[in-house]
Amino acid sequence: MSSLGARPPIARAAWRIGALAAPIAVGLALLLCGGAFAAPAWLAPVTLTVPGQAAEGSEEPLVAADARGDAVAVWVSHNNLSDWFVQAATRSAGGAWEAPVTLGAHSHFGPEPQVAIDPEGNATVVWDLDAGSEEDGLKIATHPAGGTWQTPEQVSAAGEEPSNMKLAVDQLGDTAIAWSDYQGGGNIVKVSVRPAGGTWETPFTLSPAGQNYPQQIAFDGQGNAIVLWSQLIGSYEEVWSAERPAGSEWHKDAAPLSMASRNASGGQVVFDKQGDATALWHEQSGSSQVLQAATRPGGGEWQTPTVVTEGELGIVGTAFGIDRSGDVTAAWTEEVGSYKYLLQEATRPLGGSWSTPVTAATALLESTFAMTVDPQGQATVAWRQFTEGHYGVWTSRRTLGGTWQAPIEISEPRFEGGAPQIVADGQGDVVAVWIGDEGGLDEVQATAFDDAGPLLSPAIPATGTVGVPVSLSVSPLDVWSTVAATSWSFGDGQSATGATVTHTYTASGIYTIGLQSADILGNVTAITAQISIASAHAGAGPPGGNHANASTPKLGGVSETHRRWREGPGRARLARRPHTARGTHHPKRTPVGTTFSFTLNQTARVSFAFTQTLPGRSVSRKCVAETKRNRGDRHCQRTVTRGALHYDAAAGHHKLAFEGHISPKSRLPPGTYTLRITATNTANGTHSATKRLRFTIVR
Repeated sequence: MSSLGARPPIARAAWRIGALAAPIAVGLALLLCGGAFAAPAWLAPVTLTVPGQAAEGSEEPLVAADARGDAVAVWVSHNNLSDWFVQAATRSAGGAWEAPVTLGAHSHFGPEPQVAIDPEGNATVVWDLDAGSEEDGLKIATHPAGGTWQTPEQVSAAGEEPSNMKLAVDQLGDTAIAWSDYQGGGNIVKVSVRPAGGTWETPFTLSPAGQNYPQQIAFDGQGNAIVLWSQLIGSYEEVWSAERPAGSEWHKDAAPLSMASRNASGGQVVFDKQGDATALWHEQSGSSQVLQAATRPGGGEWQTPTVVTEGELGIVGTAFGIDRSGDVTAAWTEEVGSYKYLLQEATRPLGGSWSTPVTAATALLESTFAMTVDPQGQATVAWRQFTEGHYGVWTSRRTLGGTWQAPIEISEPRFEGGAPQIVADGQGDVVAVWIGDEGGLDEVQATAFDDAGPLLSPAIPATGTVGVPVSLSVSPLDVWSTVAATSWSFGDGQSATGATVTHTYTASGIYTIGLQSADILGNVTAITAQISIASAHAGAGPPGGNHANASTPKLGGVSETHRRWREGPGRARLARRPHTARGTHHPKRTPVGTTFSFTLNQTARVSFAFTQTLPGRSVSRKCVAETKRNRGDRHCQRTVTRGALHYDAAAGHHKLAFEGHISPKSRLPPGTYTLRITATNTANGTHSATKRLRFTIVR
């Protein structure tokens, strides 16, 4: 199958959101002017299902994406012989959708698959194995990043009748599943957690038997989990909540969120960057329905609910999303009579109040829809709409602080589109999947809105010498489109184009190197890095005629013991001794610190430069931090230098413990980092190739 990025964008779906970020280098400006660039757009749909095999139209396909842009879609297919198949297709960022893989085959219908993907790109799919026998149960399959689907395993006990599964993964790779288990007198809500690298814990029962169904399960960034479910109390359906602190057990004292003696449903929950939770649900109040929201500080109690809106004719579908800043977006459909619906939306900034609802789309003929919010705060909604004699998939989009764009159709007119599902990746791209009828055969189709520039991981040395050429390189990777142009500015008034360049500095000093790359749609990524250029040393070498110190150092064997760790309480920066038991991995605890290892061929000064890639806004040809003033400008990615450490090392193998401190009074904040390690011969200024490590610091 071809990549979505390899096909031209749909002309009628072209979407211009702000102006193209102006290039920072003259070379790139020339390339952009000479190329045929389009605007960010929805790409042409592609079919994921195998020809001749029908997708099950009553089961919506689902899609998940990680921060990098890797995606996985899952659906149910059948062969008209009472055989049902759970199938999944994966797509690596910058690649093509792979052929679907059958994860499980069943003689009875009832798979109900769910899918999730963690920040490292490890995908998980869970479904209900309904074989009409004692083999019923929950099946789960995993797809390690860069690997293949593993043999499915069963989570629930044999003989159970599970349904209504909800799945979540956290930033550490922990996985949680909530489901209903029918046990004669009614449904019992159960939940199980599998710590990263561990095994499934014994399922925990959250509710008594009754008409009880899980509605959502979610993790915060530190492994704390919350599950919401509907529970029948008397003749009223209420929304209940329970939580599980990271590395601990589920609290036995569950509590209702909705008001007593009111029917409530549609419970959803999200976490902000501070670990505070926000829940959303709607409940009946007399002749109308009220959309309610409640917040819970990290580790605290749920606060008194607040009313987001009140619908006189009824609130039907709801959706929820949160961006990197902690701003929450809620969307819902509201009946307006004659089987038509309004799609409404309200936002709440971190620590603020809910805004007055606004209309995202009018005259919907169906109440169901899907919404996603990307880390930059841009919201996208999608729904099934009957227009001009056929059903199609329609979308609308709102930039942060902006207004909703006019709806457009993203499915092809000849394709009878079904209810879509959408998800945003960490770059701001949006992936959509749906089932539709083309010539009497239901197929799964997928497309994407490409709104992000190429991913950049450049090789830029931290040091150099006057008169000695410096080599710089990058391999731009665009998640959905083709890379079109790459340029460099060296900080001394000179520039160059291309993925690999060299530059010779004529004066010592610290220079800011600018790197910018654009895809064929005009999406731009710009980052900067600093390089320190030393003066050239005269003379024939060190005393005694020994020229060993005049050679170029070689840095090898670079590694780290942990890629995810917590900061230590001490103030040590780089310690000669590696971690002891305190840094040893425990399956339920995140280790403290990490240990960097490397080998040198000679004495050298080893520099450790810590940087982060963060979202920003393109202002006056620069990618700067987001503020309230520039929130409406085009988003970009910027590289921020968090600090540097230096270590004088002799030839040989070294292990240096690091717990996140870069000075006695300063430490790296939680987040994901790129560490660039370079060895420099202080006698002549020559330096090794730069080595890179990535790690994440958690609370």
